[in-house]
Amino acid sequence: GRTPALPMFIEPDAGFKAFLMRTELSWDPLPAKGWEEGAGAAAAAPQFGEMSASVSRLWDQYLELTCVNEAYQGRKHRYIYGYSSKFDSACIGLAKIDTQVAGNAQRWAPGWGVMITEPTFCPRPGGSAEDDGWLLATVNDTERGESQLWVFDAW
Repeated sequence: GRTPALPMFIEPDAGFKAFLMRTELSWDPLPAKGWEEGAGAAAAAPQFGEMSASVSRLWDQYLELTCVNEAYQGRKHRYIYGYSSKFDSACIGLAKIDTQVAGNAQRWAPGWGVMITEPTFCPRPGGSAEDDGWLLATVNDTERGESQLWVFDAW
């Protein structure tokens, strides 16, 4: 089996610079023991054989409050969307990260004083591609004191 995980790490020696990493775990499952019907609470945990991991850097800026197309939730997915900011700036925007190609990311920022909140992915009816849909997010304009719901093409 393979399990992709996308933790965010903080690199203390680089002035607390955050980056997104892809961790791929691979293992050879062995037959489970104790999971037969009726084993109840005394059932043993599943056994695993050889396990390995690989790590690659996907994004070198902050990425929080992430989402994916819910049709891909809990299984392998290619795209992850999130609230993105630069460590040395108050400019907050959206990012689309390609988890299959390191360095393939897109970022959109509305400009100074305008902040975007957690995005929600909405699939396009009849769409077949994983990223075929829209992102919904609340945008706060601190200069005007206004909030609006914006709809973005998930590109």
